[in-house]
Amino acid sequence: MTMMTSKHVLCGLVWLLSCDFLSFVHSTPTLTIQEVVLAVKERESRQLELTTLPITCTDPDGDTVRVYRQSIHPTNPCGNCFPIWPCSSGTGYCVMYTPSVGTLNYLVATQYTLVVACTDDKGEEVAGTVDVRLEPNTPPAFTNPPTGYASYSVSSTKTKVIGDLKYDVNANDTDGDGIFYTMTSSPASNRFEIGYGSGIIRAAADLRFQCDPSVTFSVYASDQFNPSVGPSVITTTFSGINQRPVVTNLNTTVKVAELTAARALVYAAVVTDADKYNDIFYTVRASPEEGLDYYAVDTNGKVTTRKILDYEYTPLRTVTLYFDISDGFCKVPTSWLTIQITDVNEPPKIFPNDIEITVYEGFINTDPFWKVVDPDENEYHKWSRTSSSGDFDVDDDTGSIFSKEEIDIDPKVKSKIYNLKVRVTDKGGLTTDGQVKITVLDKNDNEPIFDKAVFDVSANECTKLGTILSKVTATDRDSSFQGNDRLFYSATGRYISILSDGSVVLTSQCTAGINDDTLAHVTDQGQYPGPLSGVPATVTFSCSVSGVVDIRVFTSGNLCPIFQSPYSSACQPCPTPPVKTTTTTTPTTSTTATVTIFASNTKKGFLDNLAWLVPAILLGIALLSTLLYLLWRYCSAACTRCRLRPYTDRNQIIPPSRTALPASVAKDDEVAAIVLKEEIAEKEAIAKERQEKIAKYEKEVDDYKKKINGVETEPAPKPQTPPKPPKRKVCNIL
Repeated sequence: MTMMTSKHVLCGLVWLLSCDFLSFVHSTPTLTIQEVVLAVKERESRQLELTTLPITCTDPDGDTVRVYRQSIHPTNPCGNCFPIWPCSSGTGYCVMYTPSVGTLNYLVATQYTLVVACTDDKGEEVAGTVDVRLEPNTPPAFTNPPTGYASYSVSSTKTKVIGDLKYDVNANDTDGDGIFYTMTSSPASNRFEIGYGSGIIRAAADLRFQCDPSVTFSVYASDQFNPSVGPSVITTTFSGINQRPVVTNLNTTVKVAELTAARALVYAAVVTDADKYNDIFYTVRASPEEGLDYYAVDTNGKVTTRKILDYEYTPLRTVTLYFDISDGFCKVPTSWLTIQITDVNEPPKIFPNDIEITVYEGFINTDPFWKVVDPDENEYHKWSRTSSSGDFDVDDDTGSIFSKEEIDIDPKVKSKIYNLKVRVTDKGGLTTDGQVKITVLDKNDNEPIFDKAVFDVSANECTKLGTILSKVTATDRDSSFQGNDRLFYSATGRYISILSDGSVVLTSQCTAGINDDTLAHVTDQGQYPGPLSGVPATVTFSCSVSGVVDIRVFTSGNLCPIFQSPYSSACQPCPTPPVKTTTTTTPTTSTTATVTIFASNTKKGFLDNLAWLVPAILLGIALLSTLLYLLWRYCSAACTRCRLRPYTDRNQIIPPSRTALPASVAKDDEVAAIVLKEEIAEKEAIAKERQEKIAKYEKEVDDYKKKINGVETEPAPKPQTPPKPPKRKVCNIL
């Protein structure tokens, strides 16, 4: 058993050693490259097998082999364009060109070197090289004309129509690329064209439009891979062409005077045509374009004005007209005509040329209110006066109107009108006239002046309060315009006040012998430049006495109480002459009462006048009270209203804007009214007190009568009617 096992182990060892030895002596594959240089066109766009003779690889041991590209140089721009693939014939391997993975560029890489390797994948490998060279694309070459220059003639040109005049330009491309043709002409013309793919030159328009005797065509060819080649020059001459019109007098400059009227002829173009088919056509443009607002060109080539020319409008002072003239087929090269406007002196104008101004009297100098419009440039204007006014003149340079001296239209003139004619002259001597009406208004420039420096007024103790004693007056040289001579007076003294109309009113009861001075003020109501006040005047007030009657009542030789009137003892009515009264005495009882009323001119007994004195006194008191009440009730209120009523001048000219009375005047009148009202109330209180005294006196008189009647013992005889007393003068208390 053991021997058998040892034999088997020995045999296995021998087998393994024999296997390793055989492996150590393995053969290398054989690589065969028959074409080491290949070529490809730079602009090739197809996938190609570049190898015509396949690359082969064999293994002596009969192992399976494979061929692959080991490396390539350069790798850009098309390093992946050349793979090693099995040939399409089924035998060997081929170098392929695949344009889809890159772009060949001869300028970057002229050839690519491939390292081709063969291996049996058992550790043995063999390699070789293949060069792929780029063949640059060849541009096309002209074959007709072969030299690049040719001459071609066309007769009866003006009879040719579209499609005529065929000339074939040929070119060849060795790469077989498509050829494309372009063409230019000199002079430039759109009447000919070349087939883009055919290279045939044809007429593209009616050759009556061909007005040039020759045209040079320059043809270029391109295969889209290379720059265009050419030009191939074909000089074509034409006979029997349509003749262009001929312009003989354009391309010049003309001058035309300013103010040329509309539709005036400026210039006429002269154009001739030897074989015209139609009328001559003019197409005109202007520089500046606005120039066509000034000028028009008719179908005969006449240039006329559209409006009056104005040199001062600088944008159109110079205008160039460009003429495109044709006979319908042949156009003349553009011609030009430059028109320059020359200056003409134009008269100035005054705006406004007839004006009215209103100013106040005094030194007058108005701002320039004229506007001189002169279309001429760089003008200078002089002003002058054409009327013979001696009061006003005009400034030579500015045109301002001014007075030669102070204008004074006083006295009592509201306004005065002056007319002035002026003229303005430009440096060329042309003139224009204007006129101005100047209305000078009365200005409040005169202070009111009292007619007297001192006014004397007087009253007596019997003068009633509110009585107008006198009136102060003043004079104003200004007119009534805007209240310039409307005067307002004012003053307030101890005894008098002066109302706004100048009335002097008694405001306080005076005592005889009193003298008092009060300053009177006067102010006008002028609006411009404002109210003016005059120098105050002095009002001298004096108070005098009235006629005096003393009334004394005696009883048994005693003086009775003095009768007090409601106003003053000095203002009593004068009594009637006294009448003496005698009583009859009985023998048994005798009581004598004597009443004597003494006037200032009698000394009769009191009792002699008692019979008529008491009724007279009572009647006088009643009448006096009634009179005083009526005066207070009606005259006082009426006088107060008159005094407080605002001054109204019905002949006053209402000024443009009313001005309130001066504050000082209104205030004085208001104060005077208040004072007068207070004084009247005070006097009413005094009158009431005196009425009470009269009532008390009447009671005393009644008591006295009763006392007299009580002492009489004998029946009184029938009284005789006393003789009527002579009429006595009564004091005027009003």
